[in-house]
Amino acid sequence: MIVQRKYGEAAIIQGVPIIERGAQDFIEEPAFEHGDVWVLKDGVALQINGIVPGDLGNYIDVQGSFHVRIRLTAAQMTCKQIAVRFRDQSNPKTFEDQLVLVETYGHVNAQHTFNPALLDVAVGSRLAADTYAAPPSVASILAGLKREAFDGEEFETEVE
Repeated sequence: MIVQRKYGEAAIIQGVPIIERGAQDFIEEPAFEHGDVWVLKDGVALQINGIVPGDLGNYIDVQGSFHVRIRLTAAQMTCKQIAVRFRDQSNPKTFEDQLVLVETYGHVNAQHTFNPALLDVAVGSRLAADTYAAPPSVASILAGLKREAFDGEEFETEVE
């Protein structure tokens, strides 16, 4: 699962499915143990629940049935890419491995330096400029066309 979030701003990723091991079903309320969830910030591992499994609640919420929510702080979002890895450490495993990649945008140090939110501003300012001329409509183009019929006669195209 790949998502994009703005560089340097706290982020929430909802709807991360946790799938039952050996099945195609979601686990209703996944329970994570010590070492099950890791966060890698630009390839450097930050184990969220490496010390106390209860600390996991600061970052991962079980959202009712079948999925979890990941909360990332603004400080964590100052990188190119964050990888959140769910990997069951128990034997036998109860859930399949899952990886969520969070790519950042909108900053010179982000994965994608371009900020897509600025695209709408750029297009809107061009449309508002006095020098902008809208392209002709299809109706106005067709209204002025003259075509020759197969027998050589000319006719005008009318558009209502």
